[in-house]
Amino acid sequence: YAERILVAARERFPEHVGIQQVLVQLYLQGRRNPGKALQLARELVSRHPEEATNHFLLALTEEWNGNRIEAINQLQAAIELDPSKPHYMELLNQMTTSK
Repeated sequence: YAERILVAARERFPEHVGIQQVLVQLYLQGRRNPGKALQLARELVSRHPEEATNHFLLALTEEWNGNRIEAINQLQAAIELDPSKPHYMELLNQMTTSK
């Protein structure tokens, strides 16, 4: 139900970053539709590369889709944009120390 509401809201307000971020988070939390989550996260970074949250969400979806190197690259971008978020660095450390 939440997905339908968010998809409809995204269609009505395509430039609203927050709606798309929440939709990506919904897919991540529900572990559903990894391809769609990846597409949406890539769109977020493409349209709003200045937002660290977008790079973080893309890192999570890249990792979920098996793209560890790109996930690490996106986490590094998120850290560069907003080094005040410790969970960005924690996840980067996890990804670079585990296989």
